[in-house]
Amino acid sequence: MKTTVKERLIAFIEHEQITKSQFCKIVGVSSAYISSMRQSISNEKMQSIALKFPNLNITWLLTGEGEMLRENCQKTPDSASLPEVGYSGSEMLLMRIIEGKDAKIEELSRRIGELEAENRLLKENHIRDMAVSDVDSAVAG
Repeated sequence: MKTTVKERLIAFIEHEQITKSQFCKIVGVSSAYISSMRQSISNEKMQSIALKFPNLNITWLLTGEGEMLRENCQKTPDSASLPEVGYSGSEMLLMRIIEGKDAKIEELSRRIGELEAENRLLKENHIRDMAVSDVDSAVAG
């Protein structure tokens, strides 16, 4: 079942065991923000959410792909894996997005390696099967 950004946001809020009003106050939006959501979340609001809730996987929130929570990330921004001093909010958001993309690239590279190894094995088996078939044809002929 495909969920909406709004449904995933509500699921995250419930996971955090806070009310929608508390979430809105933390993020700095009106208390009616969630109930009035239609499609997605603006970049400005997304930046605020990412900074206030660094454990939230933004990719999951926007697309539904992956897990709700980021791996190896504490709830508080102070213990986030990225340094915050000297970076603006948008730079921090971009760094988090890049960090997520890097993890995905690493995962896909590993999978490509597995598929290449499987492909080599299939080719070897095919060549062996063709050789056996040729020998069988020569013997029969």
